[in-house]
Amino acid sequence: MKNIQIISRNKYKNLKEYRLIEEGIYRCLRAGVDVERGDYVIALSFTLEVERGELDNRQYPMRDIQDKFYAVISEVISGEDLSNIIEYEFSTGGELADIQALKSIVGKEVYNEDFEEEGIIYTKLVIK
Repeated sequence: MKNIQIISRNKYKNLKEYRLIEEGIYRCLRAGVDVERGDYVIALSFTLEVERGELDNRQYPMRDIQDKFYAVISEVISGEDLSNIIEYEFSTGGELADIQALKSIVGKEVYNEDFEEEGIIYTKLVIK
């Protein structure tokens, strides 16, 4: 995945529901219906890399990104079709540092890479 960018969403302009913390990161203000998914949110756009097989398998490295940064995909904004661009809203369960760490991948390339250790093949998340 490459060309990772923060995307703006109209719903974040609703100051009764969201408070801007820093560029791209918002705090959910209401308890209940829309906020049960987490306290902090960020919306990101990714370009899938055909040469890495990401169009065929969209689950990884996205699942590894979620695990590394303790975030969940709270909303699929776009990309469920065959497009090579996907947009997701991520949320965390309350730690601002986790969503800030997730934001650190903006502008970087993220992919999975296989490596062998003692005859066993493992996969690691690479961020560069």
